[in-house]
Amino acid sequence: MYDVVRNDLRDVGLASATVLFVTRRGGMPQRSTRPSKRPLSAGERLDWISRGARMHRVTATTIRRMVEAGVQGRRTNRRGLATRESMLEAALRSLASGDPGAASANRIAKESGATWGAVKYQFGDIDGFWAAVLHRTAQRRGELPSNVASGASLRERVAAIIDTLYEGLTSTDSRAIETLRRALPHQRAELERLYPRTAAELASWQQDWALACQKAFTGLHVDPNRVREVAAFIPGAMRGITSEKQLGTYSDLDEARRGLTNAIVAYLEHSASE
Repeated sequence: MYDVVRNDLRDVGLASATVLFVTRRGGMPQRSTRPSKRPLSAGERLDWISRGARMHRVTATTIRRMVEAGVQGRRTNRRGLATRESMLEAALRSLASGDPGAASANRIAKESGATWGAVKYQFGDIDGFWAAVLHRTAQRRGELPSNVASGASLRERVAAIIDTLYEGLTSTDSRAIETLRRALPHQRAELERLYPRTAAELASWQQDWALACQKAFTGLHVDPNRVREVAAFIPGAMRGITSEKQLGTYSDLDEARRGLTNAIVAYLEHSASE
């Protein structure tokens, strides 16, 4: 039993309970509370043993309850995480549909089998919820541009960025992001006032993207100011091309991507020497 309880305590991390437990020796206190050094009578010895046994039972029971409470807490936490994951996935599915009412927290809560109160419990408010949805897409997307080889030529690096965005902007998560952005305030000041956490998440994307683009052209003789300008217009340009793909077009979109690649290469090539 001693080993079992100690192992349970180690698993749960109840250090204070472990200290309590190991300060007992066979259920007896380390400091004797015997009234004197004289030999005990048979009745006194029996009473002493009985009191020690009762103390042992109380101590073991208390520790066991602490262990069970810790395990229950961990199970509850896992259920909470599962509920949170379910809500985020339901949000992305709903938003990716592009329906006019897709950006509804009540609708998303129902689709995940929860209530709006449960959403508030997990995320605080609608602002926290949208910020978490956006953060989830950023985690799955990873750093962009992720497939640019450090030893590649300027043209190869630009083409890799264009291709990455062309594929990424047609993904389910990208459609969800577009739907959510359409539902949010379009004015930056209004967005930051009403949805400060959501605005902060979007702002961090722009900063990360600008840094990723600078990193993508490391080692090449290009002007960092021009790289920053290219980083600013590429997402919008690629959204236009992917929109044509989704709507249907008579234009050759492969040719459009080559033309954009050539224009960016011509703008960046040898720009550091100018």
